[in-house]
Amino acid sequence: MYYKPEKGAESYYVNLLISILVHYPEIFTIYYDLVQKKCKLSYMINKPLWGNKYINFKRHFFDSFNLYFDLLGTNNTAPVIKKIIFSTMALLELSWHTQNLSMGEINLINELIVNEFEKSICSDERYLHTNQGELVEYLLPYRRENKEKHLFAFRDAGRVYVYDK
Repeated sequence: MYYKPEKGAESYYVNLLISILVHYPEIFTIYYDLVQKKCKLSYMINKPLWGNKYINFKRHFFDSFNLYFDLLGTNNTAPVIKKIIFSTMALLELSWHTQNLSMGEINLINELIVNEFEKSICSDERYLHTNQGELVEYLLPYRRENKEKHLFAFRDAGRVYVYDK
């Protein structure tokens, strides 16, 4: 059986991921699995994360998210944080279910990471003065049904690329 996506559904998610990457130049990659409704954001840190710095960051991150959800009156769970350490860099991956993904959650994640690693986070400075926030806010709650998408978006040399895995 051949699945034909709803008209405009493919470009909707591509536009959403591009807008998120452009609005948040610190985000290194986005993986968005529409089948399992999971999202993964990654951030590149230009130094390895060892010991107490990483442990304290995780504690502060989860405390902030729990407070945020308490204020909203929801019982969502904070993203799962994973680190991958390279010789001189680290990759932080945050993954969570996207049933109620909101601009507030993305802002909180981004601000917590930027505040913690401000001098060592890799950022595409070409996008620092662009404002895609209104478009992201419009696209996030307006989700379309699409059962066969596993989208991966990243930036390279000033361009944003989106692939269906």
